[in-house]
Amino acid sequence: MAKKEIIYSPCKLLIFSIGFLSLLLTGCSSEDGGNQAMSEKIDRITIKAKKKLISMITTQEAVFSKQKSFVIITDQKGQEPSLKDWVIGDPQSCYGYYTRAENVKNNTNINNIADSIYVYAFQDACKGHWGFTLKLYVGAVFAVKLPDSKQLKMVSVICKENDTAYLSRKSLSLPEYTNGGLKCPSKTTQVYFNDSNNSPK
Repeated sequence: MAKKEIIYSPCKLLIFSIGFLSLLLTGCSSEDGGNQAMSEKIDRITIKAKKKLISMITTQEAVFSKQKSFVIITDQKGQEPSLKDWVIGDPQSCYGYYTRAENVKNNTNINNIADSIYVYAFQDACKGHWGFTLKLYVGAVFAVKLPDSKQLKMVSVICKENDTAYLSRKSLSLPEYTNGGLKCPSKTTQVYFNDSNNSPK
């Protein structure tokens, strides 16, 4: 017996697509009108961005330990996700990742900084019709001279934009290492710290 071939009309496919999109946008709304499912996805995306920056920082530390200098990593720009990305999984490329070198010669004598590198994660995609804003991250790795020694230690930090801060990369100050301590920029909060003489936090 020949198998029956099921053919869906364009009208049925259109209805299914509209219903599918409606479910995505309104199916998981909470009582306060927010979208819990979307909020959870955004949280996961931000956590992944933090983990990516930690990976970039540990890479810089490893490179410096071998060649005594940091490296500029090729920019990794974010891309707009498809509807399928949002429904089935979490978009992987909303954030762009960047590095920046900074001249520390003026601070060397005061703060014993031999070199430094800065890393960023900020939303340069998933904007517009998606209707949300991702928090900006900025991190830094400092190669610090140990007192009365030729040895260096790595000190690193990651700072996350505060709620309602509305920072841009251009308006964001850099993390600072002064008097043996790290300081995050204004309107950000420290979310990661590592001193090579101690364990990461």
